[in-house]
Amino acid sequence: MEITMTETQYRSYPILPWDPQHGWDGVISQRAQSIESIAECNFGLAGFIERRDIELCRSCGLRGILYDPTVLPNQLNWKELSDRQLDEMMQRWIADTADDPAVYGYYLKDEPGAAD
Repeated sequence: MEITMTETQYRSYPILPWDPQHGWDGVISQRAQSIESIAECNFGLAGFIERRDIELCRSCGLRGILYDPTVLPNQLNWKELSDRQLDEMMQRWIADTADDPAVYGYYLKDEPGAAD
């Protein structure tokens, strides 16, 4: 039995490159493996993207996990922030992208420990 998927179903499966488009600190301006080439390779997601990548993802038919290098989530001590500070930060982060179909999700922290 052959299983077939529509383009929409295929693109919704979250296969992605793991490195952010602009590096974890946001300093890479353009990768050789661009969002266009990721789409050509039939990945389901563009990987970790920044706001500047959203329009290109949309035009390539990809979605991405929004990463904000100004927050540097892996270096942020989340426990030092109050619930109010965390809520305000998240509200600013999602304010203009919460309903954007090119945003698959938000990168908060890589593999938090039990104490996180």
